Amino acid sequence: MARRSLSRAWLFCALLVGCGEQEPPPTNHFATAERLAAEGKYTEAVAASKRALTADAQHLEARLLLAYLDLVQGRLGLAAQLAEQAVQLDPDKTEAYLLLGDIYVRQRRNADAATIYKEGLIADPGRVDLYRKLAIALADDGHYTEAAATLQKALERAGDNAAIHYNLGVLYGGLGRYAEAAVEYAEALRINDQDLSARNNLANVLLSPDSYTH
Repeated sequence: MARRSLSRAWLFCALLVGCGEQEPPPTNHFATAERLAAEGKYTEAVAASKRALTADAQHLEARLLLAYLDLVQGRLGLAAQLAEQAVQLDPDKTEAYLLLGDIYVRQRRNADAATIYKEGLIADPGRVDLYRKLAIALADDGHYTEAAATLQKALERAGDNAAIHYNLGVLYGGLGRYAEAAVEYAEALRINDQDLSARNNLANVLLSPDSYTH
């Protein structure tokens, strides 16, 4: 009887926990990659990100992290390819649009960046950072009026964003609309009185619009 009880106990142990011979838990390669990236160990982080993608080819966050790591290390072509894949994998992932747009800007593909930022705003109309990045991409290509209108839309959602007021002041200054530029710089300073660029540009506009610089 005792032998049968022992046998059953052993079988129960073997079925549930392997009697002390359990498989080790799988390595979380993505968590490792995140930690290494935060520590500035980019080469190791890239390797860990690739291992995460080998384990799960649909791992969106690992793909985005690898794209970012390629971006910061100057591998812009690879970064763009990975970020494009991320957008295709999840068209609702706003961070993928932000990263891809930033990569395009680094590649001097401002028109492509503007298109991507606009697509990101369709996916998430409330993302103020997308409006700001879109405006910068448009302005870099000389589309100042459209860029200013884009920043106005951003202010409708985040009126107390000093950076947006500052950017709008720069755009109005570039368009020769100095009175409006002064208003935006003053508003940026109201929100953040430590903004030296806004303070200097406001002084230039008020003292001599013709000497306006940004």
